[in-house]
Amino acid sequence: MSRRSVPLQFLDHLLETLHFVADDSKTIRDMKCNRSKGTYLLTECLSTYAHQRLLEGIRTANGISILCDKATDITMKKTFCVNVRYVDSECATTKTKLYRLLSVDGNGGTDSLFSILEDALMEDGIEWGKVVGGYTSDGENLMQGANNSYLTRMKAKVQGLYILKCYCHSFHLVASHA
Repeated sequence: MSRRSVPLQFLDHLLETLHFVADDSKTIRDMKCNRSKGTYLLTECLSTYAHQRLLEGIRTANGISILCDKATDITMKKTFCVNVRYVDSECATTKTKLYRLLSVDGNGGTDSLFSILEDALMEDGIEWGKVVGGYTSDGENLMQGANNSYLTRMKAKVQGLYILKCYCHSFHLVASHA
């Protein structure tokens, strides 16, 4: 079965369709769910469960790498996207998962970004010693500059940090140059 992105507005019509298809089922007849309840279930229940499962995977892994980038949406709201990469101890495969989408207050400077990540890691009980692998982000000065950057703060916390600029941005620069 393939995964598809479905807008949450779909939930407003799902029960109508189910009643049409299988109205003889007591379970379907008694079902009540619309976009509001569906959104709540996805954001507050399922996402919490998925995050707890991710934390279990991180805790059993020997170490994690951090991949991050900040973005500004069309409403000028800043978000800091943090992914983690680790080797899952159960199936011995490398997994890259969304760790958190963190809201950025203020200007989104180095101190702000580093502070919100540090707070999130602390909240989840993940110590800096767990970060053993690489760190990747775009090549922006704020993120990977030589002085007073997010990277300089990471290096202060993590010994032997392997640094990689974002490969998507790197590919884009190569393609643009070609």
